[in-house]
Formats: sequence, C-alpha cells, structure tokens
Amino acid sequence: MAADILRWTTVDSSNVARIRYWKKTKEMDVQFKTAPEYFYRYSDVSMVEFIDTLQADSIGGHFSKEIKASKDVKKLRHEF
Repeated sequence: MAADILRWTTVDSSNVARIRYWKKTKEMDVQFKTAPEYFYRYSDVSMVEFIDTLQADSIGGHFSKEIKASKDVKKLRHEF
C-alpha cells in the first residue's frame, strides 16, 4: 500500500499546511492551517493536477481554482 500513497508534503502557503496523493484511488488530501485536526479528501484528482498544485506559484490560489471548485470532497478527522 505504501506505493499507492505519497506521504504528506508540507507546502509554502498561507492557507494550506500540507497535501498528499493516493495514486490508486486518485484522491488528494489537503490539510489547512486553520483546522489541523481535519483534512479534506478530494476525489477524481489526476497525478498531473496534484503535481501542478505542488508546483504552482500560489498553491492556495491554484488549489481553490482547479481542485476545490470542481471536485467532490469529504471532511475527515485525523486519527492521532
């Protein structure tokens, strides 16, 4: 299973804390700085969309426009 998921990647963003990607299910998890106890799982995200988000000049802006606006999402609680 480890090959099917990319580890959490901390990003340089004023709003987004970190993101990760599930290759097998094409899902992207996003954790926001304002709610670290939760993360949001976006479905039907391609690897290209994930990489584009990581490489964007404004990660939060790109995420809002390209992922958040067009993908289904589930709010999940971290299990510590």
